[in-house]
Amino acid sequence: MTAGALLIEVRFVEGRYHGRNDWPPSPFRLFQALVAGAYGGRWVTEPENEKDAAFNSLEGLDAPHIAAPPREKGASASYFVPNNDLDAVGGDPRRISEVRVKKTVATSLFRHRTPVLYAWPFDDGAAHAATISKLAERLHTLGLGRDAAYAQAETASWDEAEARLLAHGGRVVRPRGTAPRGPTCPTKGSLESLKQRHSDSARRFLVEGTGDGPPGPAVAGCRPRWQ
Repeated sequence: MTAGALLIEVRFVEGRYHGRNDWPPSPFRLFQALVAGAYGGRWVTEPENEKDAAFNSLEGLDAPHIAAPPREKGASASYFVPNNDLDAVGGDPRRISEVRVKKTVATSLFRHRTPVLYAWPFDDGAAHAATISKLAERLHTLGLGRDAAYAQAETASWDEAEARLLAHGGRVVRPRGTAPRGPTCPTKGSLESLKQRHSDSARRFLVEGTGDGPPGPAVAGCRPRWQ
């Protein structure tokens, strides 16, 4: 029998969501947003051991149950943007037009006061769930950068979680762990993968000094040999 649940309520400031082809936002997308909030901003120098342990525990849990408000599909728009593959053109920012791709963004509209509720069941690891509950307060966006959101979380018994899901009034779903275009839920190694991706992305904007004076401005695509 499931001992407890990690309950996370996410509210969108404007009642709009621009994630691609998913409603409600997938657990993996929420996991990414929680990690971004927990490790970024003014918390970037904070010790990571407790946070790492909590997110490692979360990525090992079974898929959560999700209750979400009904949505209406808004207009979609297509953009031609760089494909984050500057290495394909030798790292030369002047050739960025060669790696532009078409990306379509669809808008979901819904009542902004109604939260999306995630209920992660767990049998042990209550301390880690409590840590995630505190870190959830740092969430600032979910979806694209324009999707401002905030969250509140708590731990509860599974009976209380079921009652909250039923009282929500929206459709309750439970996603699979994988999907044709990638995982819909975090899995073992998700946190480390996100950290590595962030580190690799940050290094693209570093410049190696020559020793003759202070380094010049950062240029996308320059990869230092010393880090």
